[in-house]
Amino acid sequence: MTIAETLFGIFVIRQEGAEPGDDPADVGIVLEGVEVMSELGNVAFAVVMLLGLVYALNLSYPQELKYTFEVLQKIIMELDGNKLSNKGQHILDEVMVAYKGTRAGSLRQYIANKPDKWGFKLFCRASSSGIIHDFLLYQGASTFFNGALTEQEEALLPGAKLVTTFCKTITLPRLSIVFCDNFFTSFDLVQNLQENLGIR
Repeated sequence: MTIAETLFGIFVIRQEGAEPGDDPADVGIVLEGVEVMSELGNVAFAVVMLLGLVYALNLSYPQELKYTFEVLQKIIMELDGNKLSNKGQHILDEVMVAYKGTRAGSLRQYIANKPDKWGFKLFCRASSSGIIHDFLLYQGASTFFNGALTEQEEALLPGAKLVTTFCKTITLPRLSIVFCDNFFTSFDLVQNLQENLGIR
């Protein structure tokens, strides 16, 4: 592929006969088939400059590399980190599924401040697009009977256990940010998610 055919990239030119550890003769950036920068010295600096150009010029990433560049820009370089795409933002909360029957036993709950006061209480994980990706039926003490939690995770408060359980089902945990209210949050939870799953 020639520079003129390159939509978005970094080029490296090496001297003929150069060893793998030798410095390149030139490193530069190509945007929409045009060499926009050269003599950058090394690839790491070129990546930083490329991200800076994309950010400053408000360019769109190539579709096939969108999430790779988004991680570099928003998580590693912390540029617009609060504007992660829908795929990377998750919210955890409770939802009532209306049920006024009498045959549900202790599964039927009453919560006074909900629009549907009687029903089944579900804990849900949804993306910022509003789609529910995972849910767990509240069952009292047996809510986590089949959850695969470590000893450290079992010691967490109930809200923190819920968040941990849901975060284990996120497809790209290191690229994700999870939002939840103070019922779910604790310092131990935040530390556990960051250390074990890489979630912010």
